[in-house]
Amino acid sequence: MLKQGIYEQVITKKIHDALDLLQKKDPDAYYINIETIDVEEGRKKLAAYIYEVTRKALHHVRDKDNREDDSLALQVKLCNEIIDQLADALPEEEFEELKIWEQGEILTSVYEKLNHPAGLSERKEIRPVTPISESSLFTGSHYEPNIMEELKKEILSSDAIDWLGILY
Repeated sequence: MLKQGIYEQVITKKIHDALDLLQKKDPDAYYINIETIDVEEGRKKLAAYIYEVTRKALHHVRDKDNREDDSLALQVKLCNEIIDQLADALPEEEFEELKIWEQGEILTSVYEKLNHPAGLSERKEIRPVTPISESSLFTGSHYEPNIMEELKKEILSSDAIDWLGILY
């Protein structure tokens, strides 16, 4: 059963069936507003939906009765199967190159050893706790990173800084 309220949800089979049930139960009892996905926003909305479905599937694979070392390999395998499906449906050969390397690793930095502070030592580079690839909201909670410390680490790890000033 769907709760009353505002939605901005891709209609899935489950939601369609729930809407159908509401209409059959009492066609005049509910006001239901449905819009066609805008062509320009389609990529964004559909990609966000696929992201959520994929995340849920990867969570399920991880929590299934697998050893921890098998879990990552199975998640990578599932992602590569999805990429295979996309590659089969599209003419671009580049999708084959987008497959995830089987070891399931993340590239965190590349520095030239000559004339760069990070390349001069073997120590691990200074990195913010919050990944640059994800957006973060700092609320000042004791359970999250300190915004000032994160800014300091961002500055130390950056090669350029752009400031945006606001005039009142």
